[in-house]
Amino acid sequence: MEARAHTYEKKYRNERKKLARKGKALAAAQQRCMEVSTTCSASQSTLDTLRARNLVLSRRNRTLTMRNSRAMKAKKRAMVEEVDQAGPKMSKPILKLKGKGNFTDESRTMVRDLVATLNVPATSVNGVVQVVAGALGAEVEGAMSCRSVRRMVLEGGIAAEAQLVDEINQAEGSCFDLT
Repeated sequence: MEARAHTYEKKYRNERKKLARKGKALAAAQQRCMEVSTTCSASQSTLDTLRARNLVLSRRNRTLTMRNSRAMKAKKRAMVEEVDQAGPKMSKPILKLKGKGNFTDESRTMVRDLVATLNVPATSVNGVVQVVAGALGAEVEGAMSCRSVRRMVLEGGIAAEAQLVDEINQAEGSCFDLT
């Protein structure tokens, strides 16, 4: 009987230990649940704030998109009306680089000014002419190769030397004897 009492006591102690462990686990789980609930409520309030902000920004974005769309349509309508009012008399000006198959004197002078005065590389002269004419609303008729640009610059150098010689010859007094 004593053995039986001892066995029951042992089982009782084990059950009490299990119950105590379950109680501690339950308390820890309840504590963790409270922490998660607090974090969840804070996250929910942040989420609500962000949703409200997103709604405001979405509306503002839609407003700006529609305003831009309407402005582009109004600009297009205004351009069409302006062209309609101007009629056939309004056409794009044309910059002709060549006349009768040769580059005009104006285009040669423009090339020499671009290269000598503005230090535009010979390979970029044609692109610069195209960009400037496009910005002015003009069409460019013809194109210049890099080789043509180099030749125009050389011609300018030769013309400058010839002009210098002519000026020296026409001068009344000179320290050079060219005869």
